[in-house]
Amino acid sequence: MTSWAGASIGGVVRSGDGAPLANAVVTLGRKAPAHRDIAAVTDDAGTYIFRSLASGSYWVYVRADGYVPQRKTVVAATGPSRPVDFAMRR
Repeated sequence: MTSWAGASIGGVVRSGDGAPLANAVVTLGRKAPAHRDIAAVTDDAGTYIFRSLASGSYWVYVRADGYVPQRKTVVAATGPSRPVDFAMRR
């Protein structure tokens, strides 16, 4: 059964030296027929968040100019979530 009760995925994208990386494009995807990939852009603090998600498995893909793209698979569930952070490499 799928739950729509406020699951979220978010975190911080940083450069290799630990500085927040603004304007990185973060895409969220899922292998479900009714789900479309959605994207966000990190703010000045390097943060992003996707809210009101169905519980389940997702992939998070991050790309930024001059950096190697990264992808992680995560599970969204209702309640407190652990941050999905990225340290980008050139």
